[in-house]
Amino acid sequence: MNIIIPVTGIGKRFKEAGYEELKPFIKVSENDCILDFVVDCFDKIKDKFYFIIRKEERDKFINFITSRKLNANVIVYDGLKLGPAGTLIGVRDFLDEILDEPVIVSYCDFGQKWNYEHFLDFVKKNNEAQGIIPCYTGYHPHLEPVENVYAVCKVYDKSNTVYKVIEKYRSKDKFNEFHSSGIYYFKSLKIVFEAIEKQIAAVDMLNGEYYLSITNNYLQKVLCYPFVEKFYQFGTPKDFEYTKEKLRISTNLINEQN
Repeated sequence: MNIIIPVTGIGKRFKEAGYEELKPFIKVSENDCILDFVVDCFDKIKDKFYFIIRKEERDKFINFITSRKLNANVIVYDGLKLGPAGTLIGVRDFLDEILDEPVIVSYCDFGQKWNYEHFLDFVKKNNEAQGIIPCYTGYHPHLEPVENVYAVCKVYDKSNTVYKVIEKYRSKDKFNEFHSSGIYYFKSLKIVFEAIEKQIAAVDMLNGEYYLSITNNYLQKVLCYPFVEKFYQFGTPKDFEYTKEKLRISTNLINEQN
């Protein structure tokens, strides 16, 4: 699978909170940074990774790729800050070789516990879908604050078929929503670009950015994959510190039992 990860934001909230590292490289544990949690969602041996980055961060990503022994390319984006979808279409000329291949586009500030092989089987069994969105539901601590809002997949009753994706959705029933984890599968990269072009033509932005979640609203058939077991939110300094501490406690308990 081709895994495309746009990483062009500066992590403003983390900088303001005093973190010196670029957000994806902030340490969650002694050995792992946030970006490790992202790439661990996939097959680090079989998958091909494409990191879309800013020029000044190139050396950091090269070091990350080399130390993790990833099959990966680094693509430099020097355009305007237009969100993940805007960034992706801004480097389309560098991705011609995979234009007709299936892709996963992933955000860069989360982790999750799931069965990746099961997801790939789900993709094969639903090959008519143009897009498939892994989702988590149920209680997750980061959903408690009213101000914490995320992308939600609205599905038809007793179905995985998505009729609309709503970004920053203020739900009154958060724990029963299907929240996007930040991973987006597309049947081909060409289909993604066509959808983003429609999104841009409609100026379908939020806070000045084009979100990949919303890109799915321009596809013909989108499915929700509702089998993400646990989701680790690293998006804000507060969420990051909470999740980091919970993971530390969990790791210590496992070590004690062993």
